[in-house]
Amino acid sequence: MAIKEKLKTIVYIVRWATIGCFLFILSAYIVYVLIHYSRGQELFPNNFSFSRLIKQHDDVKEKSKVVTLSYSKPNFAHMVQQIANNSKVGHGFLRGTGPCSRIDYYEKASVFYPDVSGIHDILGFCYYHNSQDEKAVKSYQESIRLNSHNFWPFYNLGVIYFHGKEYEKAYAILQKAFQLKPAITLKIINTVGIYRQIWGEGENVEGWMNQGLKTSYTDAFKLMLLSQYYLKNFSVMVQMANYAISSGLEDQGFFYYYAGLAAFLLEEHEKSVVFFQKYIESNKGQYEPFYYLGMSLKAMGMEENSKRFLSQATFLQKAKQSAVSKGEEIGTKIF
Repeated sequence: MAIKEKLKTIVYIVRWATIGCFLFILSAYIVYVLIHYSRGQELFPNNFSFSRLIKQHDDVKEKSKVVTLSYSKPNFAHMVQQIANNSKVGHGFLRGTGPCSRIDYYEKASVFYPDVSGIHDILGFCYYHNSQDEKAVKSYQESIRLNSHNFWPFYNLGVIYFHGKEYEKAYAILQKAFQLKPAITLKIINTVGIYRQIWGEGENVEGWMNQGLKTSYTDAFKLMLLSQYYLKNFSVMVQMANYAISSGLEDQGFFYYYAGLAAFLLEEHEKSVVFFQKYIESNKGQYEPFYYLGMSLKAMGMEENSKRFLSQATFLQKAKQSAVSKGEEIGTKIF
């Protein structure tokens, strides 16, 4: 018992000694602050400004970011040349052919400036052409979250979904892309620094940028229609093709062909014949429209006319003429 009492006494003394030391140190610190506060002019000169100190810190931090990025900067002149060439022919970049040689630059930029949607947009492009599809999708989704008015991340995400055979997702996101106003996208591309870095190195940029955007709106609609084809929604296909034709979208032949194909699959052969005839007026090099036109005529009991078109279809197929596009040539773009 005596030992326990002694231990309790020792603990009691140590506890209060600790508290006493703490209070002494705290009191000494308060006295120190009060003394220096009364001499505030010595401690903080008249021209001292916390806001200026913070600004100087931010400036140094910003400069360090710029210096860090400069070590991995891509060749923007080369990039814009590749983009311009692809835009002029009306196609996006297919897998493995993009101009993104310095993905690390955009990765660092996305860390330094996480709220700039354009960085995530271009990073998504780079990831896709580096066969990192999941990262590409996440980057495009982040770009859309930060700015839902830019056509390109919607379009590119739709292209990825389409080529990944996720047709419902492709249709939904491309429909949103198609509904966006081109003028707003052009304004974004013209004003956001991450895009200006690239196109600022080019010549006659405005011309091919406008044309590239116009072509890509048509490509978005093509992939929407093809998504409905693979989903076997043939009635929707006919409606979409008619809209594209009446709206004057580019590549009218494409829409005449798929309107005819949808009508054929719906066994609406009279409509099918009209659409395929319109296609053949300006496109005589593919065998498929001749084949389906011949089969529709046959279904309508017009055997002689049917044989003529089926014979031409066989000839073109043996000659290995190019097939009608199924969207395989439509790739992603930066702008």
